[in-house]
Amino acid sequence: MHLLAVEVVSPSNPGTDYDAKSRDYPAMGIPHYLIVDPRDGTWTYQWQVGGRRGSPEYENRLRRPYGNTVALAGGWKVATGGLPFFCRSTRVRT
Repeated sequence: MHLLAVEVVSPSNPGTDYDAKSRDYPAMGIPHYLIVDPRDGTWTYQWQVGGRRGSPEYENRLRRPYGNTVALAGGWKVATGGLPFFCRSTRVRT
């Protein structure tokens, strides 16, 4: 059983990580999803799979800038202060 999915947002197709995978992972029963976005220096943590709208979805979502530590369920912590950014003009990691 997978407990956590972590994705780094693709500079060419960010909707996949924010939209499609935010639907796919809860449907697969993955209870925690962390999205790291080097385009704008943010992270998004989604958790607690429910089905209020008739299909599996994350019921909680937290979005913060790099620099904040993500405290995940299960006692995991992810420090985000040193995560890289994509260069805006070239879409290459800096």
